Amino acid sequence: MSKPLVRVYNNTTQTLTATATPLALVGVVVVENAPCVIDATSNSIVIKRTGYYHVVADVIFNATGTGTEETYFTMNGTVLPCALSAANVAQGDIVTLHIETDVPISACSIIKPQIQLVMEGATGTISHLCIGVWERI
Repeated sequence: MSKPLVRVYNNTTQTLTATATPLALVGVVVVENAPCVIDATSNSIVIKRTGYYHVVADVIFNATGTGTEETYFTMNGTVLPCALSAANVAQGDIVTLHIETDVPISACSIIKPQIQLVMEGATGTISHLCIGVWERI
């Protein structure tokens, strides 16, 4: 039996300012084999069952400004541990940011945990992002 998994990507250009911006995740659903456990929405992954989950993402960032661009996962507004990637960029730079983490999630409440991918720092655009979440155990 396969483990619950969702993987989505979005190649639609997203413009970022320097302030924290949750990214639009779903452009194309590659795999969503258990939507009653893990569900992809337009800007979050909703976890519906308690367990340990692996979360991974890659983002291609095209800088239009200068600074340190950070990308990280949040769950219901709180930054997840070990889930930060950063790059110093100058105007015209193109960088790929990769992050992944494992997190125990309790989905017992009425409000189900929502994982978002957030970026902040330099101004620029996102040309591609891919995010995957699967149950570890």
